[in-house]
This record gives sequence, C-alpha cells and structure tokens, in this order.
Amino acid sequence: MQQRIQRQSLQRVQKIKINFFFPDLKVADLTNKADSVMDLLVDFGIIKDDSWLVCPELHLSGELKRGSAGCEIFILT
Repeated sequence: MQQRIQRQSLQRVQKIKINFFFPDLKVADLTNKADSVMDLLVDFGIIKDDSWLVCPELHLSGELKRGSAGCEIFILT
C-alpha cells in the first residue's frame, strides 16, 4: 500500500472482469472477494470509484486451481 501508482485514475470503464482461483473446494463468498478487489483498485488509484457510474458492468467467475489461490483482473476501457 505504500508504493502507490502515480497516474490518473480511470474515470470510467466499460467493464471489469475478475477471475478468482481457489486452491480447494472450501466454501468461499465470491462477492465479498470482489468487493475487496474493487476497493483495492480504488485505493491504488486504478479507478476513480467502484460505483456503477464508473464501472457499469462487473463479471465474476471462480475456478478450482489446486494448491494455488489468487485472481486475474481484466479492465476494458
């Protein structure tokens, strides 16, 4: 969090797609994870805000990737 990107935040995007990878079959809340990612995009200055006015379309997906957890984020401007 200390090394913030020095750039102009995106004022509007067409859509953001977040693909989550889960290491096992334990129950996990996809929308809570997405909230955290969207908040980080705002905190790091990637997007201006995580409201629908800035990002009107949000796609979420999850897949099993044994032994590896994380996510990929795609931003269509």
